[in-house]
Amino acid sequence: MATVSVLIPTHDHQDTLRIAIASIQRQTFQDFEIFVVGDGVPDRTREIMTELCAADSRIHYVDYPKGPRHGEIYRDELIRTTIKTPYICYLADDDIWLPHHLEVMTRALQRVDFVHTLHINVHVDGTLNALLANLHSPSLNTLIRQLIQSGFGLSFGGHTRAAYLALPKGWETTPVGCYTDLYLWSKFVNAETKRASLLLPTCIHFAAPERQTDPPDVRLNELVQWLERSEADNFLSYLWRNLSYDNSILLDYVDTSSVKTLEELLRLHRMENQQIDAEQVPPPTVWLERADLSTALIGLTDEQCTALELYCLQHVGQISPGKAKARWLKLFGQRPWDSKVRLALARCFGQKGEWDVVEELLLLNQPPEAYTEEYIELYADALIAQGKLAIAEPVLEARLARSPLSANLLTRLAEIKLQMNQPEAAIAVLQTALERDRKRRIPLLQQLAQLQVRLGNHQAALVAYEQLIQLQPYEPTSYLQAGLSAVHLGEAEKALGFLAQTLELNPHQALAYFHTCQLLNKQQQPEQAKAIALTGLAYYPNDAGIRTQLGISHFHLAEYEAAIQAFDQALQHDPGRSGAYIHKCLALIHLQQPEQAKAVALTGLSCCPNDGGIRVQLANSYVQLEEYEAALQELDHALKPNPKRLLAYILQCQAWTQLQQPDRAKAAAQVGLSYFPNNKVLQAFVEG
Repeated sequence: MATVSVLIPTHDHQDTLRIAIASIQRQTFQDFEIFVVGDGVPDRTREIMTELCAADSRIHYVDYPKGPRHGEIYRDELIRTTIKTPYICYLADDDIWLPHHLEVMTRALQRVDFVHTLHINVHVDGTLNALLANLHSPSLNTLIRQLIQSGFGLSFGGHTRAAYLALPKGWETTPVGCYTDLYLWSKFVNAETKRASLLLPTCIHFAAPERQTDPPDVRLNELVQWLERSEADNFLSYLWRNLSYDNSILLDYVDTSSVKTLEELLRLHRMENQQIDAEQVPPPTVWLERADLSTALIGLTDEQCTALELYCLQHVGQISPGKAKARWLKLFGQRPWDSKVRLALARCFGQKGEWDVVEELLLLNQPPEAYTEEYIELYADALIAQGKLAIAEPVLEARLARSPLSANLLTRLAEIKLQMNQPEAAIAVLQTALERDRKRRIPLLQQLAQLQVRLGNHQAALVAYEQLIQLQPYEPTSYLQAGLSAVHLGEAEKALGFLAQTLELNPHQALAYFHTCQLLNKQQQPEQAKAIALTGLAYYPNDAGIRTQLGISHFHLAEYEAAIQAFDQALQHDPGRSGAYIHKCLALIHLQQPEQAKAVALTGLSCCPNDGGIRVQLANSYVQLEEYEAALQELDHALKPNPKRLLAYILQCQAWTQLQQPDRAKAAAQVGLSYFPNNKVLQAFVEG
């Protein structure tokens, strides 16, 4: 019986299987068996496997029909019924193991139940990016349990068969939206198995989403080239020297308020830096000797330490943009070929608004599809910021031809479409992004909803905000925006419900108080509006909008003196608040003070000269003062831009009647009835 079994799940990659299996066959540890698990494969895969199995008796092919998701249930069946080896490792059908991978894994699994090595991504432009993770980090274990992130993929993990059989459930159909490997890793973490993280390069991963539209021969040639390169004696040194480390997982999901240095961040995640010289790479035994401890060792060069520390300092705000730029510039001089360093430097210039420098730094000398998404994203940002939309659009479209699932690229393309006055195209692009990237539904829905609001599509915006509420039921902003959309649609009851939920989740929402009061006042519920306004003013005493709504509540309750006081306070904070002028005039007229109302209206028009509502109140004061000609002149001005003003028609009728011109009063009433057909006051003027 072999010591270790290697499982290779496959569906439709076909010829890349040859390279993946070749990387197993050249392992320094040779006591293995290989099980290729076919999940609804094409005939070409069966032909390849027939050939490979005939050439090497250690290779076994098991053919299954297409199963749910990625055929995880077939892996479980094999482990429970066919595989008997003490150790189990995995390899994706388009990844490559370095020669020492199985030696490292089997020696580690003699002491732990579950282990992984350093996850290294090979990007389409040839850059190498490593993810930092540690199975003993409390915060990262939480991420794994919550099925958010693990920090290593299928080809980097392995476990004992005994630990697997001890799990309540092993491989099973993974929930939609979750990585299949992460789903299994979470079970080992939940079971509190003995585990270790060996942050040592033993495998390289070629992410399929970046290469989704690549023809099979292109993918195969890429793997062949990397397999040949990996056979060189100095390849491990090459990897170590050229790696860029990604510490975003460490930074994004922990409280970094107390983190001031890279060492503190690593300590927080139970990691230890063993600084190395890339030309004198330590043997794997350095890591293996510590495999059963709760500390993960990292081998960083001086330059890699500098880059990671700069990322850390920028994330926690411990370095000014100017100083960060100077340090990145120096590091760029040491590693000009490192695209991660180039990107970091370019971002510093972007933060300063120096987008022409960003464009120059990232200038493409190959087709856009030859670069990483991250690279093209920032390059597109630079072009968009400079208004070079005609250049940015084809760059994004060319890169999307290679990675059609990239929501980040699609959102930038949507922004370009919007700036090019193609709003419907922008919406279509965002909807495509939403369909393709279910993991980013929340930010994509937010962007789509905001765009619909900008375009005045409030019904579509409301639908998007309701979807956001389902996804994040405790986020008050979604309720607030849904409420505002309902306000625009005239759905008062629905709006009040959303706004009430907003304030229940977060009472510090000035807009929610304002619109709730406004709706209640319009529904003739001034007592409730008054109570809401007073609550809002306890949080926002200087908010002119809420104060104006309080005044309107007082007005509807015939508390005219209190209303005038509230309007005066509102106008102190915002002299352009037209609603305060309008209702203050009404309150003064109710108090039979038309001269004062006239003065308030004239003051309001000096601040808001085009406001028809204030002009109607000026006319109202003229009618009360029996200055009918002046009133009619103001009413004509008010009705020209907006003929839907009921009070204006009533005042016209009153003025013409007082001027003893009943025919003109009747004509004014008839015009008014064309807009307000059920108004009894206007009907009375028509009937004479």
